[in-house]
Amino acid sequence: MREAYDLLPVPLMAGIMIFGIVLVLAACAPTAWVDRVHKFIAKRRLYR
Repeated sequence: MREAYDLLPVPLMAGIMIFGIVLVLAACAPTAWVDRVHKFIAKRRLYR
């Protein structure tokens, strides 16, 4: 782990780790939940 500290500053490395966690959580989101949100947004745009 020492080599990683030498290559990247700590805040940048923490930001990359957080970004990776967010990507994993988005990829694992339940499909039905995402589909419902997408339909809700599409319906709201249709009526405006």
